[in-house]
Amino acid sequence: MKKKIKPRSKVIVLGIALIVVAGGFFYYNQQKNAKKTETTVTTIQATAEKGDLVISLESDGAATIDYQNIDPEVTGKLTKVYVKSGDLITKGQLLAEIDSTEYEKEYKTAKIAYDKAKLTYQSKVETITLDKKTSTQSVQEEKIKYEKLLEDYNTMLSLKASYAQSEIDAVKVEMESAKRTYENDKAKAGVTTSSNYTLSIEKMNVETAKVALEEAEEALNQCKIKSDFDGYILKVSYKVGDVVEPNTDSGSLTANTNHFIVMTPSKNYQVLTSISEQDLSSVSLGQEVEVVFDALGGEKYSGKVIEIEQLPNTATTGVISYNVTAQLDSGFKEIRIGMTAQIQLILKKQENTIIIPNKAVSIDNGQQQVKLMKEDKTTELVNITAGLTDGRNVAVSEGLKAGDVVTYETTSK
Repeated sequence: MKKKIKPRSKVIVLGIALIVVAGGFFYYNQQKNAKKTETTVTTIQATAEKGDLVISLESDGAATIDYQNIDPEVTGKLTKVYVKSGDLITKGQLLAEIDSTEYEKEYKTAKIAYDKAKLTYQSKVETITLDKKTSTQSVQEEKIKYEKLLEDYNTMLSLKASYAQSEIDAVKVEMESAKRTYENDKAKAGVTTSSNYTLSIEKMNVETAKVALEEAEEALNQCKIKSDFDGYILKVSYKVGDVVEPNTDSGSLTANTNHFIVMTPSKNYQVLTSISEQDLSSVSLGQEVEVVFDALGGEKYSGKVIEIEQLPNTATTGVISYNVTAQLDSGFKEIRIGMTAQIQLILKKQENTIIIPNKAVSIDNGQQQVKLMKEDKTTELVNITAGLTDGRNVAVSEGLKAGDVVTYETTSK
C-alpha cells in the first residue's frame, strides 16, 4: 500500500499570510515613526533696522566713586552745619563750625606765654649787653691806670737819684697791683660762655612757646571745617549739638558711615569689574564701555576704561582675575554707589548701520544675498554687502534700507 502524502499548500499559504501581516505591521510602524520625525519648515520675517552693532566683552560690576572723608581735627560740639547731602561746594567753602570757647582760651594762654618768653629773652640780651659794655669800660679804665703808673715808675727809675727808694717801691707796688687788676678784668671780659648759654636757654624757651602758640592757633582755626577741594556732598552724618571728634577709620563707604562728612571731587561715577586673565588682553586704557544698571530701567551709560590693576585677585578656586575701572560720562544724579551693573567692554562697534539676523544671509558664488519681501508679499533674491557680526545679527552696508523686510526659513522636527 502506498503511503499518503499530506498536502503542504495550506502551510505555505499560512506562512505567506503571516509574513504579509508582519510586513504590514512593520510598514505601519515605520510610517508612524516617520510622521513623528517629520521636519517642519517655518518662514521667518525680519525687519531691517538702523542701529549700532556691538561686539563686546561682557562682565558684571558695581558703581563706585572717588571720595574723601571730612572729619574734624579737634573734638567739640557742633554749633553750625552749613551743608547737606547733595550740595555742590567749592574749595575753601565753610562746611561747619565747632564750639571754639575752650580753644580761644588755650590760644590766649599760649599767646601770653609766648610774649612773656620773648620779653624775658630780650631782657637777658639787654642785661648781658649792658654788662659787657660796663665790663669793657672798666677794663679800659684799668688799662689807662696801669699804663699811667707804669709810665711813672719808669720815669722814677730813669731819675732814680731824684726819688727816695721808698717812693719808687711804693709806685712799683701800686703799678703791679693795677696790672693784676687790669689783666683779671680783661680775662673776665673775654669769657662769654656763660652769657651765651643763658641766651641759648632763653631762646629755646621762646621757640617752645612759639610752637605751643602755633598749635593753639591751628586748633582754634580747625574749629571751622572747610573743604579742601571742589566737590559734591554725599553724606552728612551729624547735626548741630552733636559732639564730633577726629576719626581715622578708613572703613568702606556705606550709609552707616561714622565720618562727619563724605565728599567726592569726581564729576562722574565709575564702575568696577573683574576680568579673567584669559580676557585681560582684550582690555586697554581708554577702551569704550557701555553700562546698564539693574536699578535704572535699562538706561545705557557710556564711558572709558581708566585703570587696569597690576595686582591680581585670586579666588578660592584658583581663578585669576584683575580689577578694571571705567569712568562714566554721565549719570551723576541717578547713579548711586554700589548699584550693580552689566558692563560691555567694546571690542568692535559699527554705528548707525542696517542690522538684520545672521540667518537671513545666504551666499551664492561668494555673493551675499537675502530674500527681500516685495509689496505683493512675494520675495526676490537681492545682493547685499554685510560685515561685522555679533553672532546673531549682522551689519549691512549695501543692499538694504531701514524698514525692508527679509525672510528666511528655519527647520524643526
